Amino acid sequence: MNRLITLFLALTFLGCESEIRFSEAVRATVNAPAVANPESPGHGYLAWSALMAAVHSGDCLDLAQAGTDPEIEFLRRRVALSLRIARVPQIQTPIERLALWLNAHNYGVINGLIAAYRTNPTVAVSDGGFAVLRRPQVVVDGHSLAPDWIAHGIIRGDFDHIALADAPDPIFHYLKAQHEHVRTAVDPRVLFALACGAKSCPPLRIAFRADTLESALDDTTRTFLSDAARGAGDNGVSALFHWYPDDFAGSNGPAAFIGRFQPDETVRADHSLDFDWSVLILDTADPACAPPVTTTDPPDAPGGPVNPTGPVRECDEGQTRPCGPTALIGTCR
Repeated sequence: MNRLITLFLALTFLGCESEIRFSEAVRATVNAPAVANPESPGHGYLAWSALMAAVHSGDCLDLAQAGTDPEIEFLRRRVALSLRIARVPQIQTPIERLALWLNAHNYGVINGLIAAYRTNPTVAVSDGGFAVLRRPQVVVDGHSLAPDWIAHGIIRGDFDHIALADAPDPIFHYLKAQHEHVRTAVDPRVLFALACGAKSCPPLRIAFRADTLESALDDTTRTFLSDAARGAGDNGVSALFHWYPDDFAGSNGPAAFIGRFQPDETVRADHSLDFDWSVLILDTADPACAPPVTTTDPPDAPGGPVNPTGPVRECDEGQTRPCGPTALIGTCR
């Protein structure tokens, strides 16, 4: 019976008109119109932003839900489509390309973790020789790419990195060509926007946009460094600083770079913190999985304030939701 229900849902979603319908609650969190289709400006960003909201709780990933929920699967397909049909050569500026590649990398990580969790609920990013990062997980403009190929090739331009050893020659040349288009926009802050999915990595939280990329990179860097357990503090700094020292050469080294974002903190920059490759999987008893407290209320809808979980409505048992939803549409009474 479960298989029949799953098949029915899959056929229903595949047969949907090509649009995404946003509830009032989700619209407030992703700055989205009520309806978006693949021709809408920022369509890929909206789907990716909504997907991030759906799979996260605090710093934790709800991989069990992500691998079974038809709404999340719908969003994953939308993001995959937007990346697959992206016309990279037509993207004009290095900043726009960098935003695309950061999102493609992070989506590839999510994709790999969801697949790995299905067979191993205690998945670690380091499993299988870092398979989540080093096997192709995402298709961009017709090219099947591994997250590490994007991170260390296209973005960082480190073509001696071990992760690129298995990249086929045509892909290796493609990575080098793409790096030339983004290298002027790259600085050390990108290391804190590349989320590998491990507990010690920068967390997967947001979709990047070209028009807000500068402030977003500052925010992700500052947030990561302010976490003394994995960023920077008096016990040491993230191993990222010692794995990639050349990335900080233009910033006068790790200590000076950290000082830009943590000017009043005592930081032991010459010592690496232990790096934990396990995944922070949703556990409701873990404080790290608690949703962040926000003081920003969603905008009021016509006729009154918005219920944070959507409008309260009467629901029939077994009732299905509208085609292409991105979140629970209302609360059943």
